[in-house]
Amino acid sequence: MGNDNQPELVQLEEKDSAGGHYIHSKLVSPWMAKMVDTQMVVWKEFDSRKLMFRYGGRTFGATENFYGDTLFPMHWTLLSDEEKKFGSLVCRKAVADFKNQHMVVWYCPDIPISDGPWKLGGLPGLIVCWEQPADKALLLQSIRALPAFPDHLLSQWHILSATQIPDYVAYRKMLNETARKAKLYWQQEKSNCVSCQHTDNVKLTQKLTLYHTYEGIKYVFDL
Repeated sequence: MGNDNQPELVQLEEKDSAGGHYIHSKLVSPWMAKMVDTQMVVWKEFDSRKLMFRYGGRTFGATENFYGDTLFPMHWTLLSDEEKKFGSLVCRKAVADFKNQHMVVWYCPDIPISDGPWKLGGLPGLIVCWEQPADKALLLQSIRALPAFPDHLLSQWHILSATQIPDYVAYRKMLNETARKAKLYWQQEKSNCVSCQHTDNVKLTQKLTLYHTYEGIKYVFDL
């Protein structure tokens, strides 16, 4: 590519609410950025009853480290009289209270795989759809058989299995600490913002809300 297609770092000068100046840099590029849309990675090993998970992207609680959780501890109530079709798959409804939220899923008895998206599973059929109350539903797009389990994934699993993985309690502690730091950061940001303090001699009240979509965990702080 020629120089016209190279990224360009430019400085932008702006004014804050108090009339002061600050300068920040911005990367300008004509290239299209490729972003992985997978927000979570979950490993499940049925024989050893192991489950390990990691969140990435812009998910609150994202981490490079894996954490452990219990494999399929949810207690499902099967609503066999309710059916819905997803493409050619005839699915039945099941509900459970798990991980701070009420789960509503649709599973297909014709696919005898007791598994599903995220940490879900344990039903007499593959979970095809998870209706998330705070986000878009997770819906099965395609399924295909592999001739053999990929070697690179098998190697990753062996490495993870041999590693001391912190449990879900440790994940919650990490999440609490992340929320605490976010609260302190935004309290400091508010204190540095003149227009955020008062308007017409009335003190502004603001709230910081952090929500973990999958885990169903919410933090609400006054700033």
